[in-house]
Amino acid sequence: MSRIHAFEWEDLPWFPPLLRQYLQDFLRTVAELTPLPAAPVVAEVRALVERHGSRQLVDLCSGGGGVSVVLAEALRQRHGLEVTMTLSDLFPHLDAMERLTQHRPWLRGHSAPVDATQVPVELVGMRIITNAFHHFDDEMARKILLDAQRQGQPFVATELVSRSPTGVATLLVAVAALMVVTPLIRPVRLSRLLLTYLVPALPFFSLWDGLVSCLRVRTPAELSALCATLPADPSYLWRAKTARIPWTPGYVTLLLGEPVAVVAELQP
Repeated sequence: MSRIHAFEWEDLPWFPPLLRQYLQDFLRTVAELTPLPAAPVVAEVRALVERHGSRQLVDLCSGGGGVSVVLAEALRQRHGLEVTMTLSDLFPHLDAMERLTQHRPWLRGHSAPVDATQVPVELVGMRIITNAFHHFDDEMARKILLDAQRQGQPFVATELVSRSPTGVATLLVAVAALMVVTPLIRPVRLSRLLLTYLVPALPFFSLWDGLVSCLRVRTPAELSALCATLPADPSYLWRAKTARIPWTPGYVTLLLGEPVAVVAELQP
């Protein structure tokens, strides 16, 4: 099936901020309850961190946190890497940032909107986009990659959904999980419960956006073709690949970028 760049409700600038935050809170809760999909991402980011030495991670398109925070905690707790992370988004979820950073001194939130195509110079470090690169059409995606390449910052984009029957099945399970985990989402809000069970707006928007996400996700070949349209830069390397999620039929898609000089130094 060809890639279809249909619209997602959450991307629309006039979409109610409260609904956007509730959808992001759900994704964060699922990521915290099911950290297994982050495992192959942890391995790739760990290798990049160790190669480049920088311990600063800049999370773009953070939403409500979720996979990126799980990733950073795994690097710190399981692998002993003293990384720090900055959460950022074009529509910052300030409540989520405040809760996530409250007991994590290594985590901070950037309260001002951040355009991933023009990352502020003060946000230095490895750029990470988790499960959000599909939100951008080719023109915007190219600008995001070019900004990282020009500034010489390592880059990791990961997609946990896929344009496949397995991806759609995973999405349907996730939407069904919304009906189960909503009471576990903190803080508990009556409006969230009403919009889930009485007027099922959140399940509807989650299902729509999830299915569209599957249609939007690029394959490694498509990501490589996108990178090939960037201005030639022999000092920077792009790679696209998939990695299997342990003990499941699912996989994640990764796009990795890094300065070539560091890679060359490691080759025999």
